[in-house]
Amino acid sequence: MTNGSARRPPVSLALFRCELRVRDNPVLHAAARGAQHTVPLFVVDAGVRAAGFAVPNRAAFLAAGFLTKTLNVHWRVGARHFLDLLVDGDLANNQLNWQWAAGTGTRPGRVLNPPARTRRYDPCGDHARRRVPELAGAGGSAVHRPWRLAADLDCPEPLVEPW
Repeated sequence: MTNGSARRPPVSLALFRCELRVRDNPVLHAAARGAQHTVPLFVVDAGVRAAGFAVPNRAAFLAAGFLTKTLNVHWRVGARHFLDLLVDGDLANNQLNWQWAAGTGTRPGRVLNPPARTRRYDPCGDHARRRVPELAGAGGSAVHRPWRLAADLDCPEPLVEPW
């Protein structure tokens, strides 16, 4: 799939295989492209799975922060992946936003908490349930802490310690 394609991609950066070694950037890039399991960053999945991979800013920022700050993967890996798949991808905007999210700019310490953000912007979990099929049956506030449901959702264990 190339930049500008209108077809929805089958994966997102939040979809990883359980055997993923996060230190191997090429492996991460390949896993993100071919994964079938969703690991506990469902708030990012919901945003990235939204409309035709024109990712809402909040979801893109959460994905960038998770990849760069939590998994310690270089920002260029995520920037390349997003630029390849976004229907509205712009090189300058994409690269600078990923650099900013990675902390290479003037506010390097900023780290977002995805579960807190999803509770703030999707308090009932309706958006996440609608966009992430694995969460359709999650009741109440469980949608905001999906790592507690990993066995019930047939998902691998979290890659990192949940928030």
